[in-house]
Amino acid sequence: MVKIGEIYLGGKEGDPKTGIVYNSGIAFKMNKKSPMDGIVELESGKWEVELRKNNQNIIARSRDIFTDDQIVVKGFDSCQKYLDLLAVSQKAILVIQNPGQEYILLFNRDGRMISRILTNGDLGMNLEASIRVFDKDGKEKKSPQELLPDWVPSFRYYRLSQSRTDLYDAYRNLYLAFESLLQEITPINNGERETDWLIRGLNEIKQKINLQHFVPVGKDPIPYITGIYYEHFRCKMFHAKNRNFIIPHEWADAEKLSDAYSGLLRLWRQIAITYKNVQRGGGGITHQGFMVMMDGMAQKGFRMQFTEDPSPANVEDTSVSPQGHRVYSTTENGFLGDYRPGIVLFKGVLENPEEIGIELIHRFGLLFEDTLFSVEIYEDGINPIGIDTLESHETFRLINKSSPKTIF
Repeated sequence: MVKIGEIYLGGKEGDPKTGIVYNSGIAFKMNKKSPMDGIVELESGKWEVELRKNNQNIIARSRDIFTDDQIVVKGFDSCQKYLDLLAVSQKAILVIQNPGQEYILLFNRDGRMISRILTNGDLGMNLEASIRVFDKDGKEKKSPQELLPDWVPSFRYYRLSQSRTDLYDAYRNLYLAFESLLQEITPINNGERETDWLIRGLNEIKQKINLQHFVPVGKDPIPYITGIYYEHFRCKMFHAKNRNFIIPHEWADAEKLSDAYSGLLRLWRQIAITYKNVQRGGGGITHQGFMVMMDGMAQKGFRMQFTEDPSPANVEDTSVSPQGHRVYSTTENGFLGDYRPGIVLFKGVLENPEEIGIELIHRFGLLFEDTLFSVEIYEDGINPIGIDTLESHETFRLINKSSPKTIF
């Protein structure tokens, strides 16, 4: 049985209290430890969700056999619904952290129980350049002071968007920044329909800006912008009067919304640069360059290690186990450079973890050759018992420090 702390996730042996075998399960980390014990059945008993006091994880499990992708979507939805119920019952206000980048999964594939630990690391990078100007006598000239653009209301919405930690709030404010800026350029007429005004405004700015750069290849820019940025996301996120809306933190829309935010952000900045004298800002590492760099590191050879060592995180650590506990290394490893734009994936596999002696995991690390690159800490501990295969997936995401924020 796989457990996260004292919460049962699933496995061949069955629930220690009831003996019931749960073939599918997922654990997400929350923003803080649970102040209470709690358990609920959802979808007519198909899914069971559990919290434990002082445990920072929320778990959804099912007796049914689902694919790994189905467990992520269905389990996440069940966890979110339970947290909603706790909030309205005034029992706890809890939020799942980084659901797309961090979770512990259990699934049954062809009779074999597999547990997968997914983690993510953000790699902040920056390209900076400076220019020094000298006169004919070799004396350095003082650089002119950078001029700020004239203030317009759109800048307020942009700042609020960039300051948010929630993608849904960030998109709402970014669209208001876009709408406000477009109003500055092409004011809406009395009685003019919103969609008609938007199309008219986009036709105006396309005289100076190539809108094709802000939509997928092969898409007609104006129908795409009005259809995706406005009709699908803006309208569905600003309203809640029927089921044709987007409820925050639904798994199905999160990834698409992230892509839409990035596209709308680039469009807004280009309009601000063209019409409001906003500076372009610094350069950055391209996704392709990041992939090549990480591929070069992977080619040196890497592996992942697990240990029961409970040592807290320390940037000076040079070993997965600072206290000298036994470590277990993955025996099969793989690298995927084009996992997603700006994201690479390192994978490791360890067969029959119980047979080789793994009873508890507190720390998980990635090593290139023999050099420790990253460590993840599981304070509650993971018991990988009752499984045939232990998988470790670690993604690394490129963060260009000199570019506007697109990750929330």
